[in-house]
Amino acid sequence: MEEPLSFYKVIAVLVVLGTICIGMCIRDIIRYQLRTIAGPMIALFASVHIYGYLIYPRAAKMPINEYRFDWEIYVQMGWALALILCLLIGLMLLKKLLMPKDLRFLMTSREIAPRPQLYQLGFFVTIVYTLFFLIRKRSAIGELLTIIRSGDYMWYYEVRVQNIFDHAQSNPILNNLDSLIVGNLLMFLVGVLYYIGFKYRKFFPYYHLLLAFALLTTLIRFQKSPILQLMLLICLAYFFGRQFSIRRGFRFIKPILLTGVFLIAVVAVYVVLGFSGNIVGELHNRLFLSSTLTSYAHFWTFPTHNGFLYYGGSRLFNLVLGFGQTPDLSLGLATPPLVSSYLYMGSMFNLNTSILGTAWAQNGYAGIFIETMLFFGCFVFWDIVFARKLKRYPYEPVVIFFLMQFLVVLNNGALSLIGKGFIVIPVLYLILFRPFSGGYGGGRPPMS
Repeated sequence: MEEPLSFYKVIAVLVVLGTICIGMCIRDIIRYQLRTIAGPMIALFASVHIYGYLIYPRAAKMPINEYRFDWEIYVQMGWALALILCLLIGLMLLKKLLMPKDLRFLMTSREIAPRPQLYQLGFFVTIVYTLFFLIRKRSAIGELLTIIRSGDYMWYYEVRVQNIFDHAQSNPILNNLDSLIVGNLLMFLVGVLYYIGFKYRKFFPYYHLLLAFALLTTLIRFQKSPILQLMLLICLAYFFGRQFSIRRGFRFIKPILLTGVFLIAVVAVYVVLGFSGNIVGELHNRLFLSSTLTSYAHFWTFPTHNGFLYYGGSRLFNLVLGFGQTPDLSLGLATPPLVSSYLYMGSMFNLNTSILGTAWAQNGYAGIFIETMLFFGCFVFWDIVFARKLKRYPYEPVVIFFLMQFLVVLNNGALSLIGKGFIVIPVLYLILFRPFSGGYGGGRPPMS
C-alpha cells in the first residue's frame, strides 16, 4: 500500500515541529538541571509519538490490513499530533517567559521539615487506609501467593484482565480514594522519605515499612507498570538525594549507572513474569508503537463508528457532576479505551492511550486543544510556581513523584491530572511540609 502525498506533508511538518519542541525541552532540562517536570514529560511525549508515527505503517509484526489501516484516518491523526506539538511549543515559550532569569534558587541549599501535627495526621491516615485497602484486597493477596507458589505467571495476566472489569464496576468513591491515598500519597511519602534518607545517608525502620506497603499494593494490582514505577521512584530518590548536578560532567557516571540498573530491573520483571519472547523488541513495541496503535484505534472509532463521547462516560465526571453513562456498550462503560477496543479490536479491554487518542475521542480537535493545555499546562504551572513563589521549598520531591509516572504521557488523558495526583500531591506537599533553612545537626534527617 503506497503512501499518499499528504502523508509526506504531515511528516515534514511533524519533523520540523518536533525538532523545535524537543530542542526547547532539552534546553529546559539542562538549564534547570533536571529539576523540571515540563521539559522531560513533553520531550518524552513528542519523541515517542513522532517516532511511532513515522515507523508504524512499516512496523514488523503489525500488518496494516489486519488493523483496519486507512491512510486518510492516519493523516488526520498526524495533523492532530501537529496541533499538539504547536500547543506544546507555545507552553514552553510561556514557561521561558515566566521563569525567573536568576537561577540562584537552583544553587541554594533548600531543606524541608514536617509540620508536626499535619504530617503525623497525613502519615496516620495513609497507613490506616492502606491497611484497610489490603484487607479489602485480601483475596488478591491470596491469588498472588498462589501464583508465586505455582510458578504459572500467565495466570498473573489473566487476573489482570479480570481486575479491569471488576475495577470498572466497583464503587467509584472507593476507587478514587484508593487512587488518592494508596496510589498517590503513599508513593509520594515513600519518595520523600527515601529522598531525605539518601540525602543524609540515614534511614529509619518506618521508611522501609512504608516501602513494603507500597510494594505489596503494586503487586496486587497485577500490572507491570506500577512495579516499574516503584523501582523508578527509588532510583529517582537516590538520583536527586545525592545532589546530582547536570553541569558537572564527571557526575554523569551516576545517572548512566542508575539507568543501567533500572533497565536490568525492567528486564528482570519481564523474565520473572514469564515473558518468553524478545524482551528488547517487546519494550520497543510497548514504548514506541503501542501509543501509535492505540491512538489510531481511537481515530478509527471516533466519530465514524461511534460519536464523540463529550466526557459522558467518565466515571469521575459522573460522580462529581451526575452525568449519565452513555449506554453504547452492554456494560455501560463508555470510556474511550473500552469503546475503541470493543469496536476496533473486537473485544473489550482497557486500550489505554495518550491525550492524542483520548482527547480526540471526547471532542475532536477541540478536545485535543483543551486537554493538551490542561494536561501539559499543569506541568508548566508547577514549574513556574515553585521557581517563582515557592523558592524555599525543594522541588525535587515533586519532580520525583511526577517523573516516576512518566508513562502517563503515553497512556492517559487529561483526567489523569486528578487520578494520578498531579494536582493534589503538590498541594499536600505544601500542607505536610515546611521549608527549613537551619540545617540538620550531624547530618541527621528531619523525619527521625
